[in-house]
Amino acid sequence: MQIYLDSVICIYAVEGAPSFQASARARLATMQAAGDQPAISDLTWLERRVKQHSVGKPPGEEKLVAGGVGFFLCARDHPNMFALMAGPRLNVEGAFPGLEAAMADTMAVFYGSFVGSGLNPGLARVRTGLFISALQGVTTQILHGRLRVSRTKAKDFIADTCRRLFDGLR
Repeated sequence: MQIYLDSVICIYAVEGAPSFQASARARLATMQAAGDQPAISDLTWLERRVKQHSVGKPPGEEKLVAGGVGFFLCARDHPNMFALMAGPRLNVEGAFPGLEAAMADTMAVFYGSFVGSGLNPGLARVRTGLFISALQGVTTQILHGRLRVSRTKAKDFIADTCRRLFDGLR
């Protein structure tokens, strides 16, 4: 049986919020032992992967690069979700508020990196938009096979791309 859970239990289990981590992991283990499999909404995957890779990194380039690698890995592992996200804007007039919230939370990680590098908030917002657009384009080209990068070298390639983008946008 597949059970949809609010992502909070999974976040506690993965990120290790001290007051909840042990009980969240125990509950998930009990469910899995019973044959149940937690399901996580596609809308939470991107935010989750970006935060997972950037947690604990200092603000600035290191956090931005780690988040960029998480962005790419999520897109690679969930290409249909990425195609939806990268395609024509579907959220006209707030039709999909969950998608908009997930994108805003994801972009906050990148925005914080630009602010952490010393940019003022207004300029950081613009640079975040440019960064995410460029990263989305590079990721799309890799997923479509137009930019050939082996699976084993993809994380390093994306990290290098993120560093170059960050250096150019600061």
